[in-house]
Amino acid sequence: MYRNTSILALLAALLLTFSACAASVPSATEAPAALPNTAVEPTIVPEAIADEGHMLYDEAPSKYQYGIYVNMNTSAGDALADYSVALNNFADRNAYVFYSELGLTHVKEKLSTLDESGLEALVSENKALKISTNDGFHPLTSELTSLDGHPFNAEEKDIFYYIYATYVGNEGIEVEKAGRFLTPKDGPEALAQYSAAEIGAIVPAGGATSVFAESSSYSQGYVDALMQGALEAHMETPRIAVIETTIGSEQEMYDDMYLPDGEYASFSDTLRARGMEPVYIPLGIDNYRDVQNTKYFADLIRSCHIVFFTGGDQAYYGLALANPDGSPSLVAQAITDVLKNGGTLGGSSAGAAAMSGTALTNGASGSYQPLYWNQAETVDICSFTSETIAGNATVNEGNNMLYDSIGFIEPVLGQDILLDTHVDARGRIGRLIIGLRDSNPTGLAIGIDETAGIRIDGSTGIGTVFGSSGVYIIDAANAVWNEAGTVGTFGATGLVLHYLTVGDRYDFVNKAVVPAEGKSEITLLTGEAHNTEDLFGTDETGTTLLSFAHSAAKSITADVANTMTQPFLSGSLYTFTFEKAANTKCYASNELFPNPKYFGSFLQTTIAGLQVSVTNGPSKFDPNAGGAFAPLSAAGEDNGYAVGVTFSGPLSIGYEGNNRYFLDCEEPENIPDDYVAVCDASGAPKAQDCVYTFRVDNEMTLRIVLAEDVYFAEGDTLLLKTGITSLYGVALAEETTFRLTGGQWVME
Repeated sequence: MYRNTSILALLAALLLTFSACAASVPSATEAPAALPNTAVEPTIVPEAIADEGHMLYDEAPSKYQYGIYVNMNTSAGDALADYSVALNNFADRNAYVFYSELGLTHVKEKLSTLDESGLEALVSENKALKISTNDGFHPLTSELTSLDGHPFNAEEKDIFYYIYATYVGNEGIEVEKAGRFLTPKDGPEALAQYSAAEIGAIVPAGGATSVFAESSSYSQGYVDALMQGALEAHMETPRIAVIETTIGSEQEMYDDMYLPDGEYASFSDTLRARGMEPVYIPLGIDNYRDVQNTKYFADLIRSCHIVFFTGGDQAYYGLALANPDGSPSLVAQAITDVLKNGGTLGGSSAGAAAMSGTALTNGASGSYQPLYWNQAETVDICSFTSETIAGNATVNEGNNMLYDSIGFIEPVLGQDILLDTHVDARGRIGRLIIGLRDSNPTGLAIGIDETAGIRIDGSTGIGTVFGSSGVYIIDAANAVWNEAGTVGTFGATGLVLHYLTVGDRYDFVNKAVVPAEGKSEITLLTGEAHNTEDLFGTDETGTTLLSFAHSAAKSITADVANTMTQPFLSGSLYTFTFEKAANTKCYASNELFPNPKYFGSFLQTTIAGLQVSVTNGPSKFDPNAGGAFAPLSAAGEDNGYAVGVTFSGPLSIGYEGNNRYFLDCEEPENIPDDYVAVCDASGAPKAQDCVYTFRVDNEMTLRIVLAEDVYFAEGDTLLLKTGITSLYGVALAEETTFRLTGGQWVME
C-alpha cells in the first residue's frame, strides 16, 4: 500500500478518467540543467458533469489515500487544460507537478540525483509545473510535456500517464503519486476479431504453472493454450491484457510487470518473448475504485485478444472487479465482452479460481476442516475495502469461504462451475466436493492440480487438458447429500469423478470424457491399489486413484486423517469410497507422467465415471486419551541412514493444516532443537536430512533420516527431547537416549 503520511487528507472534487497500458516502459533521460523558475497561480476549477464511464471523485478511496489530487472536467477530458491538480499539506513549500509514463519506482530512480535547481530546470523545459501547496487546484498548462518531453496526445490511445508531485525534503527528493491517471477519454477501438471462434475460451491453471522459461514450472502447453484462439485466426502477436490485482498495490504491480527479478526477466519482457504484446491494466487493490469504472481501461481491455489474471488471493479480484453493489464494473464488463466475442481469459491459481461465479477463497487451505464444519461460510466480498480485504477469514477455523464473484465461466459455457486449484498438492479434493454442495449441489466442479490446466472452448463446449499432472471433474447431477449445518455429519453418495491428463478432453455439453490419442483402455490389471494413511495428504488422492485404475480392485476405501488440533482431533472419521461402476473406463498411454515430482512413476492415465461416496463415523482418536507418552523401541532400516522410533501413542509433529505427519524443515537451521539430536560415539553431532527427517509412519513411529552420504555407526546415539508430543498434546516427560550397540538400538 502507499505510505500513510501527513500528506494524506481530504480535499477535493469530482471526476477523472483513468488509463492503462504502455506497451513498453520508456527509458530514463538525463536531467536538464537548472534554469529560472516560474510559478502558476491557482484557479477555481468548475464542477464537472457526471458522464458514463467516470466516477465522482468523492466516491474514490484515493481521496483519502493520497496527498496529490486530480480533478477533471469530463465534459471534455482530452486536453491537459481539462485537468487540475491540488496538493495538500506539503508543509507550505513549493512543489513540482509533472506527468510520466513511468511508474513510481522508475520515476524515483530518474529524479534521485536532482536538487532544487534540477527541479527548476524541469519547469523551464516545460516538463514540470511549479506550484505552491495548500492553495487550491492548479490547471495543467497546454505547453506541459511529460518528464521525457513527450506531449500529451489524446489520439495516442495506448499511452497513459501517472501524475506526480515532487519536492526537496530533508532526505532529498520526495515523490508522491496521484491515485488517478492522465489518459485519453476513450481507449483504443475494440477488436473486430479476437480469434477464429465466435465464443471465447477460458484457460484456468492449477498453480505452479509458469510462463517464465527460467522456472522449473514453465509450461509451454500453458502458453500455447493462452494463444491458441488468436493464432488460429492468424494473428501473429496477440495482445494480452495483464491484471495483477492480487500482487497488491499498483506500485507493486508495476514493479512486477516491468522490473526484472533476479534471474527472471520482467513479466512484460517474458510475455514478449513468448510472442505476445503485453498491455498493463493498473487495477491495484489500493486504487481499484479509481480504475474499475474508467471507460478508457475498459476500452483498453477490449483491444486485447487475451486477458490474464495472476495468482495470489482471488478475493482481491472479487473486490476489485465489482461495484459496491456487486454488479460488474466497466472493467469486468469489458472482460466478459472479450470472451463473448471470441477472446481468451487465462489465469493460474487464484487467477483461475476467480473465474467462477461462486468462488472459493480464504479459510480452508486443506480439506478436513470444511468437512468437519459441514457448512461453508458466505461473505459479501464488496463489504471489504482495500485496507481490510487482506484480513478476510472465516469465523470457524479452516472452514470454506464462498463469495459471489463476477463469473467468467458462464459467458463461455452457459453454466457456472466451481473451480479449485492445487488440488493434489494441497489435498483439496474434500474442500472441492463440499464446496460444490454448498454452491451448486447438482452442478459440476473442476479441481486442477499444480502444473496442469484445462482450456475450455466456448464454441464447442470442449475442455482440453494440458500440463504435467491432472484435472479432476466432479459431477453432482445425481448426488445425494447429507444435510448441511451439523458439525461432523458431512456425507454424500452418487458423485461421479473423472480424472484427466494431458491431451484428454471433456465434453461439457454431453458430459463425456474423450481420452487423448495414443491412450488405450487398461485391460492388464496387475498393479496394487495404494493404501493411504490420509487421502488429503500431499499427492495422496492422485496416487490412490492412479494405482486403483491399474489394479484389479473394484472398489477401495480411503480414510482422512484428522487435523492435529482440537476440535478437529476428536472430530468424525471420514471415509471415501471409490467404485468402478459398469460404465467406468480407465485408459493409459505408454508414457509416464512427464514431471517426476508429479506422479512420475505412473503412466499417463485417464479415469472416466468413477463412483464416489463419503461417509462419517466416530473418531479413531479418543479425545480423552493422553496419559503416559513415551518411546518404546527403535529399529534401524537396511539403508543405514534411517531409524524408526516407536512410541506408546500416536504422534503429532506437523505445524499446519493436515500436515501433522510430516515436518519439512527446508534448511538445517530450521530443524527444531527440542526434537531429536543425533551424535556419534564421541558426542559430535550428525547432520539430519532437512526434508525427509521427522516423518510419522503408522501414527506411532517417528522416522529419523540422516543427511546425504551420512550413515549410522556403532556407538551413535539418538537423544529424544521433550518437544516431541503425542497427538493429544502430551509431551515426553523426560529426555530419552537410544544407543546403537551391536547393531541394535538400545534404550539407556
